[in-house]
Amino acid sequence: MHSKGSDHPSYIDGRSLVDKHCCDCGKSIQYLYERCHSCAARYFQSKPEFKEGLKIRLSGSGNPMFGKKQSLEARKKISVKSGGTGNLDDKNRYKYGSGFTESLKENIRSRDSYECKTCSLNNQEHLLIYDCSLAIHHIDYNKNNHQEFNLVSLCFRCHAKTNFNRPYWKDLFRVNLFPSKPKL
Repeated sequence: MHSKGSDHPSYIDGRSLVDKHCCDCGKSIQYLYERCHSCAARYFQSKPEFKEGLKIRLSGSGNPMFGKKQSLEARKKISVKSGGTGNLDDKNRYKYGSGFTESLKENIRSRDSYECKTCSLNNQEHLLIYDCSLAIHHIDYNKNNHQEFNLVSLCFRCHAKTNFNRPYWKDLFRVNLFPSKPKL
């Protein structure tokens, strides 16, 4: 039989019943913490020692893929599962057209109010955490289609998420951001 309330072994004089709020955003949190999960992550990731430690931990032998290679077949499967073509021989798959300029990227960031369109992280916070400006994502995944309704500002974390389940992200951005524009 499980004990409840003051009879439970981890009960500490009613403190768990006290409402506590994040010191940054005011969200309701557990008693032991001072920040919610997302604010704590931003707080710790913005510290220079965190960035340096991460670089050290993930470089060389600290990287989980250090000394390992994926077979060509495995890489093709990953490409197809991520919504790609599976054609790894295409030398131009990483190249953007000549129209994808810094001024175009800056225009898109400005249009999107300098914030990630999925999590609302602003450009200044992004610079602190990732040491770079917000990324510009091609909604239709065509790196040569630089029309403004095909581009959206995303933070590093959200941009990484868009590489998986591509049909979901295409529909989400098309419907939520540009409902009157043509289907991509």
